[in-house]
Amino acid sequence: MKNLKRSSSLVILLLVNFIFAYKYIHRITDFSLQISLSLILVQFLFYKFENRIVLSTKWITVFFYSAIILLLGVVFFTWLKIPLAGLNIDRYSIITSFIDAMLKGNYPYFAKSIQGNYPGPMPTYFLIALPFYLIGELSILSFIGYGLYLFYISKRIKDFTHIKFFLFYFLSSIFVYWEIASRSNIFTFSVLILFLMDYFLRVPQNNKLKIIVFSLLAGLLLSTRSVYIIVYIVFFISGLINKEYKFKHLFFIGLIALFGFILTFLPLLIFFKNDFFVMNPFTIQSSFLVPQIYVLAFIIITILITFSVKNNADKFFISGISLFFSILIYACYSVYKCLSAGPFYENCVDISYFIFCVPFFTFFLTSSESNDYSKTIVSR
Repeated sequence: MKNLKRSSSLVILLLVNFIFAYKYIHRITDFSLQISLSLILVQFLFYKFENRIVLSTKWITVFFYSAIILLLGVVFFTWLKIPLAGLNIDRYSIITSFIDAMLKGNYPYFAKSIQGNYPGPMPTYFLIALPFYLIGELSILSFIGYGLYLFYISKRIKDFTHIKFFLFYFLSSIFVYWEIASRSNIFTFSVLILFLMDYFLRVPQNNKLKIIVFSLLAGLLLSTRSVYIIVYIVFFISGLINKEYKFKHLFFIGLIALFGFILTFLPLLIFFKNDFFVMNPFTIQSSFLVPQIYVLAFIIITILITFSVKNNADKFFISGISLFFSILIYACYSVYKCLSAGPFYENCVDISYFIFCVPFFTFFLTSSESNDYSKTIVSR
């Protein structure tokens, strides 16, 4: 079963890179399929034979920091050579139109991007993006997720496996450079959720202060994108099923998290009460992504597959699987709505959403043999 999970993680990671490679290389050459297949074949072979590449921990650390510097160089190149006005992607425009409206005292969820889309993310998403909007370069926010993730793993190399593949995968994946160039930040917010849940696994239940801090952060970060509720379900429900936590303990966490979540919406409810009930992120997501019945069905499925969690590494794997299939359902539904229109060339599907699962699968691959994560959960 462990090998099946690793293989599944690897296949999905390669698939995500293939989707991006095929879509964007197709714009510059007719050999996009051949190049894309060659790229993921090289990544696969690197995974299979990485043990033949012998490097000391010191040199691996050097390569990690070099990778961070390289990606920072991509940020500067993006800033100098890829202006926002030249982008045909409205991820940055969602942020700028929302904050522009907010700073002018207008209700921000009525704002529209350059492609006419309403802002679907929740308030904390825009609050985190605000400093980067003010300094005029959102690609820094895109870079921060990759930089922090590389730094985090580099500090724990001795506890992790497949480190060389981890590094090679990110440096050779098209979506990494696409996110920075397009000012997308899906990976960044997913990494923040991953860090939070990894912290949760290490917080002693009797440390009330840390539990309260975690719970507030959980509520605040949930107010970025609602899809992250899937990750919370996996970690909290599995903890309950495996008797790691008592119900009253998780109920206490849930209450504080709910308070933190509601807190982010209070300014909108106070100053734009009537407008809020006309247009808000919940109505936008249910109207323009998938119907609520699909969301409810997948939450139920996520709860059921959470029963398969046997150790902490499994929690990251199941989170990745749940995120991947939730986006796959969205993609299939979008293609169905488009009927004859192609998902890549007619923009029926926003393929960037597949990045949601990437941090969880890479973390699973690197941590699945670590003592901190692979040991079977013992009920407390």
